[in-house]
Amino acid sequence: MIEIKSLYKSYPQRQGIIKKVNVPILKDIHLSIYDSETLALVGESGSGKSTLSRLILGLEDFDSGTIERKGSEKESVVFQDYTNSVNSHMTVQEIIQEPVIDQKKTRGDFEKILQEVQLPASYLSRYPHQLSGGELQRVCIARAIIAEPDLIIFDEALSSLDISVQLELMDVLIDLKQKTSITYLFITHDLSSVTYLADRVAFMKDGELIEVRAVNDLGNLSTEYARELLTAAEKLLT
Repeated sequence: MIEIKSLYKSYPQRQGIIKKVNVPILKDIHLSIYDSETLALVGESGSGKSTLSRLILGLEDFDSGTIERKGSEKESVVFQDYTNSVNSHMTVQEIIQEPVIDQKKTRGDFEKILQEVQLPASYLSRYPHQLSGGELQRVCIARAIIAEPDLIIFDEALSSLDISVQLELMDVLIDLKQKTSITYLFITHDLSSVTYLADRVAFMKDGELIEVRAVNDLGNLSTEYARELLTAAEKLLT
C-alpha cells in the first residue's frame, strides 16, 4: 500500500523580468492506494494528476509531506504517447526487454508476456511502425509488466485510442489483474473510460483532491465538480 500525506508541490514561475514566484500545483494531498486495487485519478487537464504520478514514481521531488510505501513497492508506468514511449529502431522484443536487460530472459518469456496482452508471438520481431496504435500500447503494457511491478501507473494511457480499442485494452488489464495481485493507478480526464475498470475514483481539481468514492458509490458524490464529471460520463455512455 502507498500512503500519501499532506503532499505539496510547486513550480517556480517567472513574474516580470527578474522575479520568480512558486506556483502551487498540489495542495495538501492525502490519498491511500491499496494493494491489488484499481484507483482512478480523474480531473481536467492541469488539475495536478500527472504531477502526482511523477512524485509517486520518484521522478520529481515534492516540497513537503510524505509518500510512504508499506513494503518494497516496484513501479512501472504506461504513458499516453505510445509512439514516443518506444525506440522506433527496436524490435518488439527489444522494447519489452528494456526493463529487464540485466536479467536472463528467454524468447519463451517474451512470448508469454505477449500472450498476456493478447498479441501473437510473431510480433516479437516486428518494429513499431508495423503496429497499430492499440497494438503498440499493448507492447508498452507488456514492457510494464515484465518486471513484475507491484504498481502500474497508466497516465492517460488509453485516451488517444478509439473507444472499441480502449475497451479491448481494459479487458486485457482486468484479465491480468485476475492472475496477479498487481495494483493499478489510472490517471485520466475521462470518467467514462474508467468506471468499467476501477474500484475507487479520486477526483482532483486545481491541485486539490476533493473527493474519493468507491465506483459502486458514485451515486452519492458530495461535490458539484465530481457530480458534473459523472453526468458528462453518463451522457457519453448513453
